[in-house]
Amino acid sequence: MFQLPGPFQNWDGMEAWGKPPADQCLASQRESLPQALWKWLAISCGKGSSPNVPHTGKHEVQQDAIPSADQIRIAPSLKSQRGSVWTKAKAAFENWEVEVTFRVTGRGRIGADGLAIWYTENQGLDGPVFGSADTWNGVGIFFDSFDNDGKKNNPAIVVIGNNGQINYDHQNDGATQALASCQRDFRNKPYPVRAKITYYQKTLTVMINNGFTPDKNDYEFCAKVENMVIPTQGHFGISAATGGLADDHDVLSFLTFQLTEPGKEPPTAEKDISEKEKEKYQEEFEHFQ
Repeated sequence: MFQLPGPFQNWDGMEAWGKPPADQCLASQRESLPQALWKWLAISCGKGSSPNVPHTGKHEVQQDAIPSADQIRIAPSLKSQRGSVWTKAKAAFENWEVEVTFRVTGRGRIGADGLAIWYTENQGLDGPVFGSADTWNGVGIFFDSFDNDGKKNNPAIVVIGNNGQINYDHQNDGATQALASCQRDFRNKPYPVRAKITYYQKTLTVMINNGFTPDKNDYEFCAKVENMVIPTQGHFGISAATGGLADDHDVLSFLTFQLTEPGKEPPTAEKDISEKEKEKYQEEFEHFQ
């Protein structure tokens, strides 16, 4: 059993009514969401009901990240760059799902260094682990482009947890610390790559759409970690870094959904926002459809 001490929280909600838990709720609405202008949407829905109004979470862009109208370049294809984007507010979801759409592109046959998706107790605003801080308390899903240990097993997707006391083994690509992994080449694909990360009933599952097809739902299994206990409150983030070699690391969307177990009442976002804000976000949501 992998257990992280200490405290997970605030965001998007999606109620689960089947397995995979989020797929039977608001599927059509999720398809119609734009390639997000980094609006970290929060959507709740109940069985047979309309979605609650979304709310926009705030985020911080750090280091060399470059935001634009339809994407954020987390780390550009220049040597020794690193950047990140983190939510300012913590989230406290017992079960959740993250969907990230991104591109990693470079001119060379080999790229570096890679991109990471985070859920951690504190923001990793800067550091040596794919642009984020080391000794994090939480979990990172690493899209590791460069083969540091020379074992010819990169690009790879690696799940690594930390209790806030362990230094990442960068030279060995975290091989001794990996909880689960799969080899997938996510660089220079004709379509954006999609990652779906689900934390449900203490099981973390990573599904990947490799970007070979325009079908947004063409996911395949990558990795699973069972009996995983993570902080009860934390920040979602994404980071990237380059080294002597360099790729562009572009994130087109980052959506987070709260999953509610069958029979449980989903939390309502309305309590957290005023009527004026609610009307504003309802108009915004309708524009997405």
